Amino acid sequence: MSPNATPSPVQESLVRKRAYEIWEKQGHPHGKDKEHWEQASRELSASRGSDAALAASETPAAQSRGPVANGKRRDRPQGRMHA
Repeated sequence: MSPNATPSPVQESLVRKRAYEIWEKQGHPHGKDKEHWEQASRELSASRGSDAALAASETPAAQSRGPVANGKRRDRPQGRMHA
């Protein structure tokens, strides 16, 4: 997120939660709220970037393995196989 961008309510909530976790982990120091907010914002931005990179790195073959119904792939014959 760029410095001038207004975060969505969901993004702001995530940053707030993470900043609070950082504050707790550091022993509740006074006067560090801006640092904690900025650290949380950077961490979440990096996390979103890595999520996007992971999604983009999936191969087309992994994305097109055939239809799935009820969590089961349909590229094999259904029913019992007799020996």
